[in-house]
Amino acid sequence: LQHPIIGSPSWDTIEREPNNPIYIGKIPYEWPVNGFLFQDPPTKIWYAYIGMYPKNYWPTGGCLLLKEISSNNWKEIGIILEGDPKGFDGDGINSGGMPDVSIVFDKGIYHMIYDWGNPTNTKGGIAYAWSKSPEGPFHRDPKPIHLDLDQPLLLNRYQRVYAATLFRREKDWLILAMMSTPRN
Repeated sequence: LQHPIIGSPSWDTIEREPNNPIYIGKIPYEWPVNGFLFQDPPTKIWYAYIGMYPKNYWPTGGCLLLKEISSNNWKEIGIILEGDPKGFDGDGINSGGMPDVSIVFDKGIYHMIYDWGNPTNTKGGIAYAWSKSPEGPFHRDPKPIHLDLDQPLLLNRYQRVYAATLFRREKDWLILAMMSTPRN
């Protein structure tokens, strides 16, 4: 977060909210990370979509949704996106993880981009789901948008795409994702 001309950001004016943290992990997902904060344009209600990770990182869970019910007072809605043993993230018996999401509201539809991994963390990528409500249900596309195994190594090291963010631009859509090594 450092710009070569304007320098580093100043955190002098950042104040911690008195009711933080808004969520604390619990077994088996003690490490909730990669949260996505979203204000619903029609209702102005704030939501937090939180990736559910265990202490040892794998296997991940689904995406937990929190809803702000009053000023910095959050209610747990529940898991709103999770794997399917018979889907592209599953192995026929177990479902994979899909913890990290990004939401964009456009023309009455909530578009979700999310990362996923199979149960053994040997295959993963980016996928799409949609809903008519920020609280779901979200309908997953049957095929992923991106499969890590199809991604050539970048800088001879990076292949895993995760924690993607979706942007609606004037004439198209853009996905900005982080990169990691195979199997993280």
